[in-house]
Amino acid sequence: MFADAEEAGAVALTPTDPAFAKWSARQAIQFVIGGFCELGRRRQSLQQAVMVDATEMLACYRKTHLWTREVDIHPGDALPPVVKTKHGDIAVMVCYDIEFAELTRPVAVDGAH
Repeated sequence: MFADAEEAGAVALTPTDPAFAKWSARQAIQFVIGGFCELGRRRQSLQQAVMVDATEMLACYRKTHLWTREVDIHPGDALPPVVKTKHGDIAVMVCYDIEFAELTRPVAVDGAH
């Protein structure tokens, strides 16, 4: 949890930042899922998670359900994408989002385990 928007902005990235190339999974692992603070279009911060494999970003999701201390964060407005992997269909959510049926039900209907 960042202390304020200034602290979050100091480490924020965009989803196309070259830093994610370093997150790329080794062949034995298949993929990596990780969170980051995104620098939004209007300099607001967004909490985001990405799934990358050895060659590309497979999915990107912005947290939609914020809690009381996240007043400086801008929520996302899209459902988590369901990614088909050899380990099963996966949808990535961030923290508190897992508590809300409007997110968990659609991804389950789309096949996420």
